[in-house]
Amino acid sequence: MSVGIHRIEVVLPKFKVDNRQLEKAFEFAEGYITIGLGQKSMSAPDADEDCYSLALTATKKLLDNIKIDKTKIKKLVVGTESQIDRAKPISTFLLPLFSSSSDYSEIKSSPVTFSSSDDSSLHFIECHDSVAACYGGSCALFECCDWCRLPEHSDEYAVVVAVDTAVYDNKNYISSGGCGAVAMLIGSDAPLSLLPSRVSICEHMYDFYKPCPSSPFPLVESRLSVECYMKACLMCYIELQKKQRSGSGSGSGDERIIHSSKTVKDFSLSLFHTPFSKMVQRAHALLVKLDSLPSSSSSLSSSSLSSSVMKEWVTSKDIVRASVKEVKKDLVLIDKLNAALALSSMVGNTYSAAIFLSLASGIATQLLSSLSDEDKEEDSHDPKLEHLSAKIGNEILVFSYGSGFTASMYVIRQSHTDISGVVDRGVLKYPLEQEEMTAEDYRDNVTKERIQCEEEDYVPIPRKRVSGRYVLSAISTVLKDISIADPDTPGKIYPLTPRGVKKFRKKADVEPEIVKPIPPPSGDIHQSEEEKKSCCFPCYSDPNTSTHQSSSSPRASFSLFLFGLFFMFSIYLLFPCGLSLAYSHIPKWLAIVAIVVFLLGVCVTLTFMDNLVEHKVSFFLIPIQLAIG
Repeated sequence: MSVGIHRIEVVLPKFKVDNRQLEKAFEFAEGYITIGLGQKSMSAPDADEDCYSLALTATKKLLDNIKIDKTKIKKLVVGTESQIDRAKPISTFLLPLFSSSSDYSEIKSSPVTFSSSDDSSLHFIECHDSVAACYGGSCALFECCDWCRLPEHSDEYAVVVAVDTAVYDNKNYISSGGCGAVAMLIGSDAPLSLLPSRVSICEHMYDFYKPCPSSPFPLVESRLSVECYMKACLMCYIELQKKQRSGSGSGSGDERIIHSSKTVKDFSLSLFHTPFSKMVQRAHALLVKLDSLPSSSSSLSSSSLSSSVMKEWVTSKDIVRASVKEVKKDLVLIDKLNAALALSSMVGNTYSAAIFLSLASGIATQLLSSLSDEDKEEDSHDPKLEHLSAKIGNEILVFSYGSGFTASMYVIRQSHTDISGVVDRGVLKYPLEQEEMTAEDYRDNVTKERIQCEEEDYVPIPRKRVSGRYVLSAISTVLKDISIADPDTPGKIYPLTPRGVKKFRKKADVEPEIVKPIPPPSGDIHQSEEEKKSCCFPCYSDPNTSTHQSSSSPRASFSLFLFGLFFMFSIYLLFPCGLSLAYSHIPKWLAIVAIVVFLLGVCVTLTFMDNLVEHKVSFFLIPIQLAIG
């Protein structure tokens, strides 16, 4: 049973920024972004756009363009890392779209209703969010495909939404920004089937993370992030080749294995997670270099390669540049790669949606390459990539990566002859239809607006209103209010969610105490003092290994000194005083003084007992330790 993608819908924000202007606004060297990173422009959210509104718009667009009964959609998963609420998933905001009512004014606004099971406001759907940095969208896709493969769900469908807003408050990473949403219909007998055999790799790394609850901006260690990305890509590809040769897989029939002779050149498209285009070009070049090795070398296991060769490949700029230069000689490979990068180079980094943006871009380019010359002239935006054609049996190599890190490599196969209904072939025009935002406006206002989108009592002032799009109308003290503008009645807005149900998010009156904060990993991380105070970096220790040192606490050291002093003084006095009481050679007052000193030592010991126990002090060894010291 071929389970996979039936339809892909792409939604971009209203505005974009020309990266040439961005270079000037942020005082970058000319060509730093456009040539050095390979990014022409970058999508930018308006004040009334966030991950919730973009997800709503993408989902509504998908539901309007599919020809199935919405009641057959029984699963909804949203992949994101831009969620605001720590409990309520974004997917629940999308549920009203699956109602049988098509008029948003009829969506019930009562907080709680109790009615029969045939009520149109009820939703018998599994829904939740998948949060795993940029990997969340792929994780949602895997889950929904595995769910649709179950016999009891063979005639049902799932919807995957990947959405994120990538905005940075650090000048060094501004160029890696972007914004967008992708919605996909998943089910059986799909034109693009996801082969069940895939390779995944995970490792605990701090390359990109968001530890500050009060800030939507990430902390990035750029060099480490690039190395993790390249390492994951190489290791996944090696393991995938091993599966190809062994023919292992969990599917059956045509779905079971990939052809044993498959290399990067044999795939119709190669898709990579795209923070920026040049990173994809480098990863792609290293895979081509790996394929060019002799058969005896290419059979190396991922563990043996990682010990020596992989480190050199990942860290050496000379090797990467030489590999990229070699790949540029092969026009077929360049065309296939550019097909996938056509959208991302104009949109920027969309985190969870990035890999699916590449998929939509590649499929749209294949569809355009199959058109007649007359049709191609109408689509002047066509990048005129040759050697591409959409035909049954085509296989697409996909590499998905999320910082932290988690990565997977899998294969999508074209199962139908006609895939024209999978994606709008005009999707490559979407960036050209966006309004231009000045680089100065982006620099001065967009970062502030991202912070305000998470605050209470915020009413956004959009730069432009567009009918038919979901917008963030306000954030009140009781609820985040998202609404849709009626395309037939400009200015008329229907609230999608009722007010007064529960508080969506409210700042705590007293900031919680940070317990055992540890500094972030060393590297090019720029963080203000206020951010450091609001960040919590968890630290975990092995319960079987002691992490305490007796000399780490000044108070414990002082209590140890006092205890030892009184203990020794008492022992040295009590011994002769005991003899004096027995033989009456020493006055009794000296014995009394010794007893008092001993009692004081006991009191000091009890006072600092918690420190002594915590540092595992041996009472009997204290005098010896001090005497030796």
